[in-house]
Amino acid sequence: MTRAPTPEASEREERIRKEREARDLTACEREVARLDAERARLEREFADPHIYDDRSRVEALERELEAARTALDTAFERWERLTALAAAR
Repeated sequence: MTRAPTPEASEREERIRKEREARDLTACEREVARLDAERARLEREFADPHIYDDRSRVEALERELEAARTALDTAFERWERLTALAAAR
C-alpha cells in the first residue's frame, strides 16, 4: 500500500522540480547563445571574398552553416518550450 506524500515532501519535490527547470532553462539559454555565435562566425567567414577561391571550402562551409542554423532553431524551440513552462507555473 502506497501512502500519499506529506505536504512537506510535496513542497520539497516541487522546489526540486523548479530548481531543475531553472537549471535547464539557463543551460538552454547558454546553448542558444553559443550556437548563435557559431552561426554568426560562419556567416562572417562567408563574407570574406577570398573564401570563394576554394570551392570545396565553400561547400563545407555551406554544410556547416546549415547544420548550425538547424541546431540553433532546435535549441531556440526548446528554449521557447521551457520559457512557456516556467511562465505557466
